[in-house]
Amino acid sequence: MDRRLRVVGAQRDDGILRLWVTGDLDILGVARFRERLSVLLAPPVRRVELDLRGVTFCGAAGVGELLRLRRRAVAGEFDVVLVAVSDPVRFVLGLCGAGDWLP
Repeated sequence: MDRRLRVVGAQRDDGILRLWVTGDLDILGVARFRERLSVLLAPPVRRVELDLRGVTFCGAAGVGELLRLRRRAVAGEFDVVLVAVSDPVRFVLGLCGAGDWLP
């Protein structure tokens, strides 16, 4: 089974960027995720909606990347909303004290 991280869908509409992500959000997947985001986050994105229900694993690097995105949102660059998460993402974000961010 191929568990490489993929952004399987991306939609930009009226300042909202929606992303559907599958696979492992690990040290190998983070680079791919960050690269894809850097292309898609061109202004005028005001809000990012992440659907992570297809993420099968979320390691320390993945958590770090999600929290980096959240810090950018807090700094006012854009809003970040998790619209759906898998159990592995829910578990690890809860451990990190970011449970308030979960849908």
